[in-house]
Amino acid sequence: MQLDDILKLDIKLLVAFATIMEEGSVSRAAEKLGVTQPALSKSLQRLRELFKDSLFTRQAYGLTPTARASELHDLIQPILSSLSELMKSQIPWI
Repeated sequence: MQLDDILKLDIKLLVAFATIMEEGSVSRAAEKLGVTQPALSKSLQRLRELFKDSLFTRQAYGLTPTARASELHDLIQPILSSLSELMKSQIPWI
């Protein structure tokens, strides 16, 4: 991923990706995030373009992550955890 690609990345996309992974469904993930299903589908399309992978395949029971999505999830989870800790910190900002 080049710098241009990093600049296209939005933290909300990472949260959307992680939630879709957890829920196995765009509709359930959208409900959990408080957004519409079409809005989350659009975010998923942006993620697919960014990572150049379909990320999920539709199954009768929901979505199955691709191998690339599983790899990304392992990388994204620590980033989101770190961001969460950052927001909880009591560091006074000047």
